[in-house]
Amino acid sequence: MINHINTAFPELTRPMMYKMMKWWGGKPHNIWSKYIEVYSQKGDIVLDPFCGRGVGVIEAARLDRRAIGIDLNPIAIFQSEVISEDIDIRKIRSKWDKLKKDLSKCERESNMFNTKCIKCDQQARLVTLNRDQGKPYEVVYCCTCKKGPIQKTPSNDDLKIVSSHNRSIPWPYPRKKFPESQLFAEARKKFGDTYDTLFTQRNLYGLACIFDRINNIPDRDLKRVFQFAFISMVHLASKFPAVRKSRTISGSWGRPGFIKLRKNMELNPYVLFERAIEGNQGVIRGKASSAERLGKKIQRAKDLKNFYLGKGNLLLLNHNSLELDGVVQKNSVDCIITDPPYGGLIQYFDLSSVWSSWLELDDSSYAMPFDDEITVDEKKGKPFSEYDRMLSISFGQLYKFLKPEKHMIVTFHNDKPKVFNSILRACQDHGFVLEKVLFQMNRRPGEAGAASPWGTSVSDFYLRFIKPKEKLRPLSSFVSTKFETVVRGVAKRIIAERGEPTEISAMVPDIYTEMGKKGMLIDFKDDDQISSILHGDGDFVESEHGLWWLSADAKSRHNLQIPLSERVETAILSILQKKYKVSYDDVLQTIFEKFPNSLTPSSDNVKAYLEHYAKKTSDGKWKRIPEVDKDEADKAHTRLEVILCKLGVRFGYRVYCADRSKDNELEKICSDFDIDVENADRVKKIDVLWIKDGSIKYMFEVENSTSITSALERCSNVKKTDLQRMIVMPKARDRFLARKMKEPMFQDYFQKDKWRILWYEKITGSVPSTEDAFVQLCKVTEERQASKS
Repeated sequence: MINHINTAFPELTRPMMYKMMKWWGGKPHNIWSKYIEVYSQKGDIVLDPFCGRGVGVIEAARLDRRAIGIDLNPIAIFQSEVISEDIDIRKIRSKWDKLKKDLSKCERESNMFNTKCIKCDQQARLVTLNRDQGKPYEVVYCCTCKKGPIQKTPSNDDLKIVSSHNRSIPWPYPRKKFPESQLFAEARKKFGDTYDTLFTQRNLYGLACIFDRINNIPDRDLKRVFQFAFISMVHLASKFPAVRKSRTISGSWGRPGFIKLRKNMELNPYVLFERAIEGNQGVIRGKASSAERLGKKIQRAKDLKNFYLGKGNLLLLNHNSLELDGVVQKNSVDCIITDPPYGGLIQYFDLSSVWSSWLELDDSSYAMPFDDEITVDEKKGKPFSEYDRMLSISFGQLYKFLKPEKHMIVTFHNDKPKVFNSILRACQDHGFVLEKVLFQMNRRPGEAGAASPWGTSVSDFYLRFIKPKEKLRPLSSFVSTKFETVVRGVAKRIIAERGEPTEISAMVPDIYTEMGKKGMLIDFKDDDQISSILHGDGDFVESEHGLWWLSADAKSRHNLQIPLSERVETAILSILQKKYKVSYDDVLQTIFEKFPNSLTPSSDNVKAYLEHYAKKTSDGKWKRIPEVDKDEADKAHTRLEVILCKLGVRFGYRVYCADRSKDNELEKICSDFDIDVENADRVKKIDVLWIKDGSIKYMFEVENSTSITSALERCSNVKKTDLQRMIVMPKARDRFLARKMKEPMFQDYFQKDKWRILWYEKITGSVPSTEDAFVQLCKVTEERQASKS
């Protein structure tokens, strides 16, 4: 029996073998490994028809499965092959020693990447030239006279070298025209019509020199490793990298497009290639990582026939996923795990063509088959309807290949509900049954981060399908009233479960699951469809932060839980109390298990709590910061309640305390709760009230725990504009308050109800003698706190 995955997992640091080269939207190896372990057995066939750089199939083979990885993108298969290839690192080092000397000579003789050191007046090596709107303004270089990079203003000699970069290039380089596409239409406006215009003439000269030397390596396997290193850095030698103050000698291709920035870096390609070989994420370390992780487990099959005969456990095919009939055997696959294209969210082929344009100079098979790509791009003649049709054909074939009662895992990351509909329809129309939609919080935002309410910039959805013994009915068509009913019902349930204002993206996993279970598609009208539905229902109110909360009337009809943020905070405190030291990943795993799907907090929020309550140890783990003993904290809480009640009596008020039984003095001076207010049961839980003429005039919440947000929510049940609301807390929790002030829900309550802060120390020291003096004391505290914020 399968022990199904029903919670998220923390994403672990990726092995160096997967860091050697950029791949848009690369998937976390440990999470995919977990799915492969759960939904397949040793010896089973695992298929990924959109394998990208091969993480899924490589991990499957490592776990003693037999894996087929298919991708139409030749760069994807090239990466997968080099990453999984077993090659002697000593051969790479030996060849690199010779190649490095040759390239060093080429760099020196070109005289294109030299500069004069401002410290020793000797020749130095340029690392990057920074430009502002095309004009050079800074040179960064390295010199033997000083450790680390040195920055200077370009000299006349530097500018002369820059202006003399029009010499002819004696080696091949990409000159072909950009394809017709939306992405390249933008590139044409900014750079030119051909791939060589993405580089400066100087860098084009250096790159062509390096690539020519690589292509003359007679050993095919070694040549491929060095070609891999070349394309892993070639985009960094383009005009894309931005100038960053924090990293003066390195750049990145951060967004999935061809962006021309105001300030950009021209990085020395010879330096970049050296890093691609011997740097922290270079091929030497990367291949050492793959040797350690994979050992001799990967045995590549030559072709499909040999694979099915058992001659190899990994088959990589550069093939069209629309034409797999007769390639993969029917009912032969035990598990499918894949990350299909999400509409046109990432234009993989356009982006990869920056790399393939170079590899094509050596081998024409690397040419990008743009016509067959499953994507959305009007300029390519691919409207959404064509994407929808192609995706359906692909999943129709996958249904034939998967064995009955076996599972298919599909990841989804897109901000458009119509794309989700397309994937859901492609799967379910052909017979797959949706079992689960799981919200998976990723460690870092992806390049394809979605900003609309339908998506989330830091997460994926994992859709679990099963192939039943017999096909079920296809999805029903749109029914607006049914969709609106699902949205409202899910939203109310999730808001109540979270106990705090909630973003729409937290509701989406459950909406997707509910629609799938009912065999319905999303009634897509526009990207604000859910928001429109909630706005049309009086049970919901939206805050200025874009968070949704229940109206006062709706709250009384729902069993609201303690605010999620406080439950997460309490859970983290509990973890820290139980163990002497914990790792960040252990904390994440515990939190993800305890708070699944719509309750899953972001990794950043978890880390913020850790940083508040713990400190990092030398071994990278977290240890609880010692704090006041709980009994002492409870005594301090009671002492403050006594002081507040005595002050109230002194100023002529009748006083009430939520728990007067814990102290004799409170028993004597506190009254019963006999005020006519709505939600009296909740108001009774407020720590201290000052009452006059049958009406509450002051509310006090004495805070020394983590329940401060629920205290504010409790007090919001009293709707009075002239009411004084005070949070009384120790000055030592100043940092805690500053962090809480950044939380939208706390901020909303704090500002809307005009709360004030009063430090413990202000009333345990010199006690104010009059009410005016007391109010003034609160104002001074509030002003200082506001100034500090």
